[in-house]
Amino acid sequence: MLPDSRDLHSFRSTDWTTQYQNVLESTLLWTKAVIPGMIDRKFGRIVHVVSDSARIGVPKMSIYETMKAAVSSFSRSLAQELARYNITCNCVSIGVQEIDEVKGSSTEAVFKLDKTLKLAPLRRYSEPEELGVMMACLASELGAYVTGQTISVSGGLVMT
Repeated sequence: MLPDSRDLHSFRSTDWTTQYQNVLESTLLWTKAVIPGMIDRKFGRIVHVVSDSARIGVPKMSIYETMKAAVSSFSRSLAQELARYNITCNCVSIGVQEIDEVKGSSTEAVFKLDKTLKLAPLRRYSEPEELGVMMACLASELGAYVTGQTISVSGGLVMT
């Protein structure tokens, strides 16, 4: 699902609520559901998906970016809270990704994506497998000593 991209002043409170439910509340609920079993096993890996747009600021994306930034903050707090149970919590931040919804959407959306792509040093879209490899690493024993991090898979669009 594409984020709602409009100027802030054109949002109604119901639009804000929809963004909250789709992005933040859904993450809070699934995360809350998996934690008890992880605590019982004294092992767990939580990997949230966020967006580089929340780290760099993109016009007309303020509501979506606010929700994704909240997911990152939530993840860092959980990393502190759950470490004693051998549970790690991280975020994979997605940069420039070509998705079917964008390809079939307005010319403006495609133009914005192409413009953003030119800012990434690798100058190409990420492949789903590249995101999956990072998520799999964080979810495995290989990610045992990584927690509270937001890792950008963006072709260099965001560098920290």
